[in-house]
Amino acid sequence: MDLWNIIILAYFAIYVPIIILVILLENKDPASTILWLLVVIFLPIIGLIFYFYGGKRYSTVKIRLKMFRKKYRQKRERLILEQQELLKNEFYKKNDQVAGILNTALQGGFPYSTNNKTNILIDGKDTFYEIIKELKKAKHHIHIEMHILKFESEIGKEIKQVLIDKAKEGIKIRIVYDGIVTQITNRDKHDLKNAGIEIKALYPWNVSLLKSKINHRTHRKIIVIDGTTGFTGGINVGDEYIHGRPELGKWHDIHLKVEGNAVYTIQTIFLSTWFLLTKQLITGKEYFPQQKTIGNDLVSVVASGPDYKTPNIHFAYFNIITSAKDYLYIMVPYFTPDKAILTALITAAMKGIDVRVILPRTGDTPFVWSAARTNFSKLLKAGIKIYYYNGFTHGKVLLTRNIISIGSCNIEPRGFFNDFEMNAMIFNNLEKEKQMKELFEKDFKNSKEVILTEFKKRPLWMKVKESMCRLLYPFL
Repeated sequence: MDLWNIIILAYFAIYVPIIILVILLENKDPASTILWLLVVIFLPIIGLIFYFYGGKRYSTVKIRLKMFRKKYRQKRERLILEQQELLKNEFYKKNDQVAGILNTALQGGFPYSTNNKTNILIDGKDTFYEIIKELKKAKHHIHIEMHILKFESEIGKEIKQVLIDKAKEGIKIRIVYDGIVTQITNRDKHDLKNAGIEIKALYPWNVSLLKSKINHRTHRKIIVIDGTTGFTGGINVGDEYIHGRPELGKWHDIHLKVEGNAVYTIQTIFLSTWFLLTKQLITGKEYFPQQKTIGNDLVSVVASGPDYKTPNIHFAYFNIITSAKDYLYIMVPYFTPDKAILTALITAAMKGIDVRVILPRTGDTPFVWSAARTNFSKLLKAGIKIYYYNGFTHGKVLLTRNIISIGSCNIEPRGFFNDFEMNAMIFNNLEKEKQMKELFEKDFKNSKEVILTEFKKRPLWMKVKESMCRLLYPFL
């Protein structure tokens, strides 16, 4: 028997059964399981690489974070149990829609709070103004976690200088950035570190390839100042958030400033990531200070990703859609809903809910943009209205009566199941709801509605391209 026959025999006798067993035991969606089985069996080397980096969901992060969470577990569990009892005995009687969403967040380990003040920020100019203003006020620490951090941009240079100035005042600054999407120059790293700023990359190329983490990116946009002020939303650090890009047009985004008790959760999410990267356990009272009485906004902050057992934001979106009242407005740049979210959207529309989705007129990621269009016919037939914004909508917003969700997570499998994400939900706030509804109405007028009869007329080659891109769903 020659060497090739031995290799082929070993492949089918050892490799195939082991891989099949591993895939089966993951208990994924049956269609996804069958797809991966076919890939790894009939594409021996390529299939294994694809599965290793894109199909397998690792739990090492969860295991490593258990130690960190243990420090908070007793206090948080007691608070969560108290809030669950309150929801059961009081809140459900007043608003079962909101109570159901809050209870689901509690099940994921995220308590809600009422001592909060929120400020919805529209587009980059106003958002960066507010962020820089708050950074300059820092008295103890600044924490930043960003998907894209362009210190070479004009706004990046301004923020970098503010951070360096604050570090020289003795302010403790920690920065986490995505190690693949963001490439910080050696000069910028030197300047920041020389000022005493700690900066860490989450899963850079060498770690991603060696430990198969390439499919787990941090997509969060977190800033925490002194444990009392936090920011989240869709805005990274770059000039495009102010000036747009020629090929995409005006950049339209939504961000959120939070002050009060909800910042505790934002802080905990950041420090979990910091512990993952450094093994530094930060739990001091100065990072979780006593909050002043600042407002009465009801806020729940939820996160999802490899560092959580359940896809918490996926659950939140599903709950918001299925419990929507009167209307449901959605703004996202990337829209490739999984089967559960797609069914929820269609069902909501069939119930008579006014469901509208606003998307960019063109995508900055061709594969995702093409894949998104494969669902349009189903959605339009169900009565859902889809709009192409005259520019690039980058905000991640769900709005219905009594509920506003703003954060980093798109409606796509990557955001729900792979990346590190964070969203904040505001409840029962008529003023903020009115503000967001007026913004959506304005955006609808600045958009072109997709008409089903026209959409069906697109050429065959485009339909084929869209269907082929759809096959890449597990990686999008």
